[in-house]
Amino acid sequence: MIRRVRIQGYKSLQDVEIHLRPLTVIFGPNAAGKSNLLDALALLSRMATRRTIKEAFEGHRGTSLEAFRYDSMGIKGLLSKERAQFMIEVDVELSAPIVEEVERRIHETAFREELARWRFCYFEPRVMRIPSPIKEAEYLGPFGEDLAAFYHTLRRKNERQFEVTCRALNSLIPAVERIDVQLTPDGFVELNVVENGIFYSARVISEGTLRVLGLLAVTNPLSPATLIGYEEPENGVHPRRLRLIAELLKETVNRDGVQIIVNTHSPLFPEYFEDEMLVVCRKGPEGTRFESFSSLGPLFRRQEIEAGLEETSPLWLQIVRGDWDG
Repeated sequence: MIRRVRIQGYKSLQDVEIHLRPLTVIFGPNAAGKSNLLDALALLSRMATRRTIKEAFEGHRGTSLEAFRYDSMGIKGLLSKERAQFMIEVDVELSAPIVEEVERRIHETAFREELARWRFCYFEPRVMRIPSPIKEAEYLGPFGEDLAAFYHTLRRKNERQFEVTCRALNSLIPAVERIDVQLTPDGFVELNVVENGIFYSARVISEGTLRVLGLLAVTNPLSPATLIGYEEPENGVHPRRLRLIAELLKETVNRDGVQIIVNTHSPLFPEYFEDEMLVVCRKGPEGTRFESFSSLGPLFRRQEIEAGLEETSPLWLQIVRGDWDG
């Protein structure tokens, strides 16, 4: 589990330090830099598990140059330098499953194994709708790739867990009775959900249902994660379901010992978590900063959460620094 992260020179993270809990919910306005923390951790995970730095950057959001923070001269100024660097420093406590597997290995191998099981979710419904080739898929790709193949693998390898997942889906979306996967004649796996006895393909179901299917896959994998970074769980999901999603995340942390970091700009989602689980993300002249959240009490809590989501910079500055398309 990550106890502390310090990052220097990465995108908007000029020099930030954040202490993390087993479940941490980071909230703030759009373009404050919430995603950059997950991107930095994902890059660290790939650097520890890929053969070369080039391979590590292949899955990175944005170009490799865009990973570095640069001064007012922009990318041209960065290119004029002989070298550029950023720093990521983490305090990691090995998760229990990893300790059991590598107790006789050297520390570096154990650390690499820990980082290899970090999973990051930036669900893209267009990707999740695509039928999967028939293959083993013990977890999803970061954008929800192999959603159909995962549920096919889960049903084949652990039918009990598949049924538990179907019941969880029904509790989150009562109209959906169960999940179904079918093999097509051309060698693909197609994902369906059943409503009132009618089968609906992943090609036509709502984005919210797809995202919930992705969340259930991430929290019930065949290959357990040690850390899950989850981007904006509120996207496409009915506000009334946010409380149930919050409860699912808490249950996953308590049941499996996995660490979860969630980013959100929803004013409702943070209300379902205790103050000590919340971190406010803001962006100022010196870049992104993270602050522990502390409310004055239940009477003022909602207003304080909403204040944490407000953009404090003037609009012209947001446009100049590239937060919005001008």
